[in-house]
Amino acid sequence: MSHRASLVLRTPSPAVAQAVAGALALEAREGPEGCRVDVRAAESALEVDVEAGDLADLRAALNSVVRLLDAAARTAALSG
Repeated sequence: MSHRASLVLRTPSPAVAQAVAGALALEAREGPEGCRVDVRAAESALEVDVEAGDLADLRAALNSVVRLLDAAARTAALSG
């Protein structure tokens, strides 16, 4: 059984969306076996699709996306 989630997460700017999408592309390759994370930057948002074989892997992938976006947003706020 496969589990899926699709999210749209707002970012402070298009530059933050691009930076987080790039970072997540690297991290997605190191994710759990059988877990697919597709991240696209769209204006001032990230569009995220995650598919995993079990709920634990799905949760871990979603946590990674939110954690990186939070860190990037905080950095952008301090810089801006």
